[in-house]
Amino acid sequence: MKHPGSASSGWLAVSSMLLCGTAVAESPPAESPATATDLLAAFKGLVGLEARFHEEKRLALLAGPLISDGRIYFLAPDHLTRQVTSPFPGRTTVDGTSLSFEDDRGRHTISLSENPVARLFVVSFEEILAGDATALGRTYEVTLRAGPNGTWSLLLKPIVEPMTQLVAQIEVNGRGRTIDRMLIREVGGDQTLTTFSSVNTARRFSSEERDRIFPTSRP
Repeated sequence: MKHPGSASSGWLAVSSMLLCGTAVAESPPAESPATATDLLAAFKGLVGLEARFHEEKRLALLAGPLISDGRIYFLAPDHLTRQVTSPFPGRTTVDGTSLSFEDDRGRHTISLSENPVARLFVVSFEEILAGDATALGRTYEVTLRAGPNGTWSLLLKPIVEPMTQLVAQIEVNGRGRTIDRMLIREVGGDQTLTTFSSVNTARRFSSEERDRIFPTSRP
């Protein structure tokens, strides 16, 4: 069965989990970070994470949004899974060297070394993990806007190809060390809004869970 929007939204789903999967840590209210460097530093050292997500993708050719729900999982240093539960089950997995898409039609795996778009997304993820605002700035124009009561908005505008051909801007909103939502604006005008809830930043995975949630690449 062909899932509506699944092909066109694949890379944006990857960017969603790569750029925010390690940065949805819950914490008490705090002062707004003064710089992007301060904000990214707060996300360093995460070992494991699980969170719910709700995604609404608005396409210019459709009257209403494409809606999906599920969970994201992160296992340090470089394993990330986006598990969609509704409306169609599916899974996207990154293991550091490859990226896999899997649904009821089968599984497709690509090498990050052979795909510059996927590689840039993963490199961005690693730079966020390292709290490296300088390195992130080589791929994006990074702007932090501080708001009241510890709120903030982080704006990422791609400045290198092929990212500039796909994404116009990524806007991440949060408070303290908590990310509430992320909006991805595509060059063609489509938008993807992801909100996060039920965040567990102290998640630990058993051996059975690691094998099930973070499968290694296979043909």
